[in-house]
Amino acid sequence: MSLADSAKRLTEYEQAKTSFIFQDPQPYPHQRQMFEAILRHKKYGLFAEMGLGKTRVVIDVLQYLKDTKKNIKGIILCPKSLISVWIEEADKWGRNLNVVGLKGSTKQKTKALKDNKNADVFVTNYETLLSNIDFGSDVTLVALDESQKIKNHKARRTKVLLGYYNKRIYSPPKFADAEYKILLTGTPITKNPLDLYTQISFIHKGYLGKSFYSFRGRYAVMGGYLNYQIVRYKNLKELEDKVSKKAIILKKQDCISLPDKIYEKRILEMPANLKRQYVEMENEALIEFKKETIVAPIVLTKMLRLQEITSGKYVEPKDNLKLKEVIDIVEENDGQIVIWTRFKHSLFAIYNALSKDYSCALFYGDTPERDRARILDEFKQGNIKVFIGQLSAGGVGINLQTASLTVYYENTFSLADRMQSEDRTHRIGQTNNPVYIDLFYANTIDEKIFKAIQKKQDFAETVLQEIKNIRR
Repeated sequence: MSLADSAKRLTEYEQAKTSFIFQDPQPYPHQRQMFEAILRHKKYGLFAEMGLGKTRVVIDVLQYLKDTKKNIKGIILCPKSLISVWIEEADKWGRNLNVVGLKGSTKQKTKALKDNKNADVFVTNYETLLSNIDFGSDVTLVALDESQKIKNHKARRTKVLLGYYNKRIYSPPKFADAEYKILLTGTPITKNPLDLYTQISFIHKGYLGKSFYSFRGRYAVMGGYLNYQIVRYKNLKELEDKVSKKAIILKKQDCISLPDKIYEKRILEMPANLKRQYVEMENEALIEFKKETIVAPIVLTKMLRLQEITSGKYVEPKDNLKLKEVIDIVEENDGQIVIWTRFKHSLFAIYNALSKDYSCALFYGDTPERDRARILDEFKQGNIKVFIGQLSAGGVGINLQTASLTVYYENTFSLADRMQSEDRTHRIGQTNNPVYIDLFYANTIDEKIFKAIQKKQDFAETVLQEIKNIRR
């Protein structure tokens, strides 16, 4: 960049800082900081913990661009469950932004794109990348919400987005040269520092290395069978310094004052019939674990079967003590409640037990897009007492801060899922101390998952280490 171009960009940035009119209520200082950082750098990452208002920042940037450039085209790629959230937030924080969600089949998305060719912003899910839909080359801004979705350098969506995939099958998106490219995530590193490579590559290709493997060689030590296993990491301070030049890293404790989280647990004794099922499956699993030939996916599948037993899948509702405990919790509390499940059958069991007496809403993978925004709005208005969500569908990106009580009927094996879901209620707008209650039977897999969460450990990795110890 020439000195003249640099001076011009600085002038635009300083002008935006002082002249842009934000919608009321005014943004927090940390949101202004993110806004200004995007305008200064243009290709940038917002690595800010959940609940710090990253969505609003991007909408403010889009509004600023429309105010100054008049004609813009923005593209937001996000998980399917967040499309309606972006549209709602744009209506709240934008003044005259025309935002269109692209949903449904490839044919439906293509038609919506054609019918709304003059829209300012298109919001769609990551899977759209695999549809070869042509957004055109005149894209002003493209943002990746929950950008950890492209952390896997081998995933098709990642390869297509970065232009690495077979070009005879998928055309690299033409918006690769957009003037503004933004990453949004609260968890850029979900398991290891190598998750950063593809995310940073989106905003600056080659910045962390010419290839993933050269990057890995710089920051990881390989060993184990055929030298495929990461033994340890190295040069992490160097990596942190490099990433800090391409992204702002913010934590809640440094930005806003939120009420402290409160954790509770309710430990139940398994009924005799359920315990027989569990012990039988547990003994079968232990025999399998001792075999050298058993691989990680099979181990986790066995653990999943144990968790299905504790969920109550194989007992009548009248014999499901976890379900009875949920009913008691709802009866004991007057305010709104969020209940998270892993399994769809748990979701429906809870709904069937509560919906006769309380206003309830289900939020899971098959919930139609048209219903998601309505459910969230109804919950925000206080018209729904119990929000029953599946962690895989609702654990990211949505706002449930009108509730201060969350119940975990069961957890997944992922620490990231837990962190994300907790912050649905622990975010800007929460005025009470959010309470999180974990339900589990004593001496079961659910208790082990709970203990791993307490230690901020990923259960999947913890259990695989335990299996290695069993074999010794």
